[in-house]
Amino acid sequence: MDNGLMPFMCVCFVGLILFVTQPVWYVAFRMKDLTVSNTNVVLELSRLSAFWPYPYWVSYGCGIFYAYFMSCSFMRGFMNRKDVLLLAFLFFILVLTQQRAPLLFVVLVTFGYLFLSAFESKVVKGKTPMWKTLLYLMMIIVFLTLVAFMVAGETMTERFLEKIAALEDTSEFLENRSGIFSDFYKKDISLFGDGIGRYSHVAYSKGKIAITDQMYMKILYETGYWGCLGYGLIILYVLMRGLKRMKYYYFELSIVVFYLLAMSGGNTLANMDQHVAIFWMCCGNICNTDFTLNKK
Repeated sequence: MDNGLMPFMCVCFVGLILFVTQPVWYVAFRMKDLTVSNTNVVLELSRLSAFWPYPYWVSYGCGIFYAYFMSCSFMRGFMNRKDVLLLAFLFFILVLTQQRAPLLFVVLVTFGYLFLSAFESKVVKGKTPMWKTLLYLMMIIVFLTLVAFMVAGETMTERFLEKIAALEDTSEFLENRSGIFSDFYKKDISLFGDGIGRYSHVAYSKGKIAITDQMYMKILYETGYWGCLGYGLIILYVLMRGLKRMKYYYFELSIVVFYLLAMSGGNTLANMDQHVAIFWMCCGNICNTDFTLNKK
């Protein structure tokens, strides 16, 4: 994560320039790879995505790095000026990507560490308590959010707020999401599934039936009951082990929970633009005894 920060920040900075200037060659590049309907192409172009047609790589990266450096600050007991500027910039970029799951995750992480730092954070002599610095950060974030809406434009801002409002009724949101793939309701689910990748984005690009935005449903149909059992046992073991030693795994557990939530509305474990490796590395760290001993 430390080694990856500088390349990621460069991507975000260049992506921001391209987002604001919108050169002709860049618009042509993005439109070439977009697979959305014509009515949504303009709206899709309004989301910051840097060198990718869709913003997943940038948005998930912002969420992961935000959680990582927030965790590092909590373990240290304070936040310095560099941390505040970094986290504020990541949040600003995240708002411009207009991705609900990472944005909601970052908000929850911020309030979570505000609560933890107020009661559990260690006091470092000569340093401002982390909870106070977090309050300053939250004020900066509110200001940057307003700036981001001004940059995105009125139409794009209204669309983004509508997407956020859609999350108010969770049951309705999940029903609408799964309803996109209603063709599968009549399809039988086998013991071993129909094969990994059978209903992927590649299948969709070839005109076949696909499940492109519901990871749980995708796992169920592609790997069957046996695959669901396997995934379930792995995740359950990771969560139980992580919660047992929670004070060592704030970052890892937050990433695992984030992906589990995001899987209800996206293919977070099947899309290489969503940093799948980080999820499995966090699972591995939690299950690695040597890693735990080093943290202790």
